[in-house]
Amino acid sequence: MHKNGLTLEEALRILSLQEEVLSEKEKSLSEKDSKIKLLEEECDHLKEQLAKLLHKRYGKKSEKMPEEDYPVADEPKITETEAKEIEAAEQEIKVSSHSRKKPKRKPLPADFKRDILIHDLPLEKQICAYCQGSLHCIGEETSEKLDYIPAQIKVIRQVRKKYGCRGCESGVSVAEGTPDFLPKSLAAPGLLAHVILSKYEDHCPLYRQEHIWQRLGVDIPRSTLCNWMLLSAERLMVLMPLLKEEIIQGYYARADETPVQVLEENKVRTSKKAYMWVFTSGRPERAVIVYQFAMSRHGETAEQFFKGFKGHLQTDGFSGYNKTAEQADITQICCWAHGRRKFVAITKLAKQPGAAHYAVLVIAKLYKIEKEIKEKQLNFEQTKNYREKFAKPILEEFKVWLEDKKLKAPPKSPLGLAISYILERWSPLTEYLKYGFLDIDNNFGERCIRPFTIGRKNWIFMGNERGGQAASVFYSLIETAKSNQLNTYAYFRYLMTVLPTVDPNDQEVLRALLPNRITQPELEVYLK
Repeated sequence: MHKNGLTLEEALRILSLQEEVLSEKEKSLSEKDSKIKLLEEECDHLKEQLAKLLHKRYGKKSEKMPEEDYPVADEPKITETEAKEIEAAEQEIKVSSHSRKKPKRKPLPADFKRDILIHDLPLEKQICAYCQGSLHCIGEETSEKLDYIPAQIKVIRQVRKKYGCRGCESGVSVAEGTPDFLPKSLAAPGLLAHVILSKYEDHCPLYRQEHIWQRLGVDIPRSTLCNWMLLSAERLMVLMPLLKEEIIQGYYARADETPVQVLEENKVRTSKKAYMWVFTSGRPERAVIVYQFAMSRHGETAEQFFKGFKGHLQTDGFSGYNKTAEQADITQICCWAHGRRKFVAITKLAKQPGAAHYAVLVIAKLYKIEKEIKEKQLNFEQTKNYREKFAKPILEEFKVWLEDKKLKAPPKSPLGLAISYILERWSPLTEYLKYGFLDIDNNFGERCIRPFTIGRKNWIFMGNERGGQAASVFYSLIETAKSNQLNTYAYFRYLMTVLPTVDPNDQEVLRALLPNRITQPELEVYLK
């Protein structure tokens, strides 16, 4: 009997119940602690996202190491040994200081028309103030100023002579006129070339061009300008398969894509996301650039485009290119600029130098080697050997470092994701070591798509899918012409003058019209 009047069994039962209550309380507290931990992790993640958004909105866009400090969640701290490595890397990538030369104004082109104004002293001032003798000219001072005359507009009137026989009055013969690029349209090749380039190269929307023409005394409604663009694109579409062939027949190509809004037909103020893809030949010298409009980002667009391609395809890490890269004759190369970008995003928000800073500096070593290759003007074989000697050891050490850091960094943290991005694509990222003609990144492909993104900021959206297809034709021809150092106005004027006289089924003649097959001297006559 217990001293409180309870039996031993009853006392044990009470103790057991108390233990169960305490156990439930501990479990409840443990669950609360777990929830608190999850909430704290979620809070830290949201803070990171907020910091990223604030930096994206107000921070610097450059990928250089930031001098300012930004708040961010704690990162793995670097050891003393790694700090010394960072310091050594910083010393290696320093650029020696130099004094800038005073910029000189470039001379104005010699072929410009010049109005010469001669300024002379009045006769009464051509007498010496001391001896009253006559002054004689000992030289002259010359300066030039650039003036602007508004666009000259002219009308081309075609007169076709008609002949008939008075004897038998059998019929009428009419002289043939110049074939028109757009039949029954008042737009001559020069005017069409100007409107197309104003919109797609100079990024001036058609509603602005309508006002410009009104200022010049010509009434061309926006609807007419739009119709000209669509009809011109349809006529020029015959060249697109041939441009694509120029890329497919090569051994090195690139791909990238960017979104664009397209208005939905029969709906008010609604739009849907589409994509403009860009495919280019690999080398920047005399490159071929093809834009392709698609209503989705599905990888089938790239897969269909690169059917029959045999060689290296360089892209970013977008999974939409995976099926294309799986083709037997295609070897994928990834872009170090994209891999570096993920580490740079961390450094912009970090409180102090850490693992991400070290990764950025290691990648900077790789780019320093590429810069040296360009400065030394090495050929492809020499480039391959130079990378084997200097870049390969850096990459081997970097991989060991990344694998070690991956074990320590949380998998879903920004650092963990950045490390995984590199390691998962290690083989495509290091493929450039094997061939001297390959580049370390896809920056050339990104530069090719930039003209479209600049234009997008001006006209904001596409009117419809047909407008997107038209834009892809014009951007392809314009950017390929620019890449081949052609005057784009002269090229389009030439194209629209010659194309109506060409058999659309004659592939060889059409291929000769491509911008990568023409030289600027052939186009000089179309600038006059």
